[in-house]
Amino acid sequence: MPKKKATTKPRPGTKRGRPKGSTTKPPANTASEKALAAVPKPPAYLGKYAKEYWVTVGPVLIEAKLLTNSHLGAFAALCEAWHEYRTNQDWITANPDKLTFATETGYVAEDPRIRFRNKALDTLQKLWSKFGMTPKALADLGKLTDTKSSIPAIAIFARSKYDDLEK
Repeated sequence: MPKKKATTKPRPGTKRGRPKGSTTKPPANTASEKALAAVPKPPAYLGKYAKEYWVTVGPVLIEAKLLTNSHLGAFAALCEAWHEYRTNQDWITANPDKLTFATETGYVAEDPRIRFRNKALDTLQKLWSKFGMTPKALADLGKLTDTKSSIPAIAIFARSKYDDLEK
């Protein structure tokens, strides 16, 4: 008996699979969305360092008009990555003698918290560029100078960070 040729149906929503007259709307254009006027309260699920970061960095992003309602999830992820980074960095700083350990076979291994910290830093670097929090990303976003002053927004952000360290 000859085998029947398998027929594959196109996935719904693809060009060939969409019925004629479909009214499927394209995704909303977030570029036309208005920037928030004030930073909302941080979500309850954020950790201690994440909430501090939300309160510290949120106003900078608001001032630069880079934070909208659709960006709040990504901003929360940025804050949570900061919490993960700080938590692991605090442990590493407090326990310099525990950065490595010997396994049962004698192999010296790195504590997993070092990898967790490094992964959090990778995530931070990716998200910082998305929010214009690096000089290049800020220039790419066309927000190099603050509209109210000639001081670059990144300089204002950096100055506020260094001022906090001096206290």
